[in-house]
Amino acid sequence: MNHGDSAYGLWGLVFLNSAVFIVFALSFFKPATARDWRTFGMYGRLAIAEETEMRAEFAADFDRYAAVTPRFIPGFTRPTPAR
Repeated sequence: MNHGDSAYGLWGLVFLNSAVFIVFALSFFKPATARDWRTFGMYGRLAIAEETEMRAEFAADFDRYAAVTPRFIPGFTRPTPAR
């Protein structure tokens, strides 16, 4: 066994296989019709509409919750406790 050679000499094949997999996976998630495109935006608007309802119902309690909770993408830091 020769330890001087890299065991990973087929990086080109790794990139090619990765590209094929990514293209294949994206073909399942790509919206096909105009209606499908609208549903992507509908989730964001739905979340904001629900936030508005929660703010109207719970007022200051929801504001404290929203101040330490990210809207769509979770943070990697620990939230500061509400005072």
